[in-house]
Amino acid sequence: MIRRSRPRSTYQRSAVIGRTLRIESLETRRMLAFDVIQLADARPGPAGSAPQELTVVGGTMFFSAENVAGNRELWKSDGTPSGTLQIEEIFYSEHASYPSQLTPFNGLLYFQAHTNSGSPIGRELWRSDGTAAGTFLVKNIYFGSGGAFDAPPTTRTPFAVMNDAFYFRANDGVHGVELWRSNGTEAGTTRVTDINPGDASANVRDLTVIGNTLYFVADNGAGSQLWRTDGTPGVAAMVKDIRPGGDAELAYLTPMGDALYFRANDGITGIELWKSDGTAEGTVRVKDIRPGGPTSSAFPNELTNVNGTLFFTAIDAGGNRELHKSDGTTLGTIKVKEINAGLASADPKELTEMGGALYFTANDGAARRLFRSDGSDAGTASIVAATNPASLAALNGTLFFAAESPGAGVELWSYTAGAAPLVATQNIAADATSSSPREMVDFAGRLFLVATTPGSGTEVFRQSPASYGNYADDRRVDGMDFVAWQRSLGGASTAVDGDRSGVVDANDLNIWRANFGFAFPPLPDPPTGGPTSSGGGLAYIPPISFIPATHLVAAGESSVPSDRAAAIARPEPDEVRDAAFAQFA
Repeated sequence: MIRRSRPRSTYQRSAVIGRTLRIESLETRRMLAFDVIQLADARPGPAGSAPQELTVVGGTMFFSAENVAGNRELWKSDGTPSGTLQIEEIFYSEHASYPSQLTPFNGLLYFQAHTNSGSPIGRELWRSDGTAAGTFLVKNIYFGSGGAFDAPPTTRTPFAVMNDAFYFRANDGVHGVELWRSNGTEAGTTRVTDINPGDASANVRDLTVIGNTLYFVADNGAGSQLWRTDGTPGVAAMVKDIRPGGDAELAYLTPMGDALYFRANDGITGIELWKSDGTAEGTVRVKDIRPGGPTSSAFPNELTNVNGTLFFTAIDAGGNRELHKSDGTTLGTIKVKEINAGLASADPKELTEMGGALYFTANDGAARRLFRSDGSDAGTASIVAATNPASLAALNGTLFFAAESPGAGVELWSYTAGAAPLVATQNIAADATSSSPREMVDFAGRLFLVATTPGSGTEVFRQSPASYGNYADDRRVDGMDFVAWQRSLGGASTAVDGDRSGVVDANDLNIWRANFGFAFPPLPDPPTGGPTSSGGGLAYIPPISFIPATHLVAAGESSVPSDRAAAIARPEPDEVRDAAFAQFA
């Protein structure tokens, strides 16, 4: 989980009494959650590398970004500046490969990219293990000068993982755009079926998995309908012809329990809310939310499952888009609240589940704000005064988002249920310039995101390693961070000031203690004690209880007074104690 320095009314300092650590109250002051800092300058200059699709696979975060030549290629990061680099020049020319649809599968990254390596120019299926040698074309699906995928990609239909394969839409140049599957090998990358026979395309999209069934939208030549498959080659079936002789206009396929919810048009009531259990009989309209015939549609959007309640936005009978919910029944499908009372729409967006509640943005009539809802009228309210929130991301119990405030522009905010909303970081872009944070992801329990600054342009940022005690910035919290803290004690090094107080003190030691043992995967767990060698000296990694008393200091002290140090009883073996003192003396 993301460890946060929680806002509190008092800071604390430590003093050694016997073998315990006593906590004493210090002055009241407000503490922000943590800094975010730029990870690396992938493309120096004000334009930046414009990273996209931050995707974590084990101990590596992949993304696409522009290099110094301005070409978009595949990059990786281990969470440190030195470990952030371009993997491979996939398109060997002055052009870019534009990697997209980055998808983790079986510990590897699969994606589509424009290539001229080993095949005619076109977008094909690639894989990467994070090394140049391990980044290669999986299969040349489209034989000829075209590509298996749109170039540039125009239909953002993510790959869908089900059991031992992942599924995607592709064109082999013979059968049009159909459903394909891959187990990651050339031989295991095959077309599932030819829904629209011949060279015509089924235009497969909206791939959605429920258990061992893949649902998707496809056109067999008579209009788009709901289809299903278990992945068996040659086996796919239309679930129901919702609009005979026409296009059912399906969208927003969303699982909830064993049922699939979506919007569709039966040609009679317009585009309304539907559900399916995978059978023709069990595929029904839930409710005609906006009555009035085929030209009066509710257009349900952003279907979101929150603990068995389906939230969505829809146009009501008055023509306004508001927040709705459904339990799958006609009577249980209702408007949650008239957020923007009157003739205007609240237009809720970015519906996001966190901790059993729904978070979203909406226009309350004065401005667009962040809202929280428990599904009731009374329990649906704005929770922060900042305006124009966007890019909502729920990560381990904290909601991160971009929002605008006077004098600061659009910056990073956070909200934790039960706590007061607060700015989660410093003003990333100075003064009123907006950093517009987005693409927030969780990498090993730490926050990574994309933001823009005037000097560096758009780059990847990360939660400051100091905020979780990684003062050596080496992907793990261990004895080397203690050494960094010791060397900076009493100073103002931002790299070791974990609580952002302006001085390196005992509070920063407490942050290190609380996070001791953290490591980004796939690094092994830290040793449990004893001298080790790192080639650079000072590599002893002590267990918490082995920290020498001379280094448990209070704020403002350069060392622990001798009377306090002498009060420590140390039952540990002499050799462990001596090694600790020898390394840290």
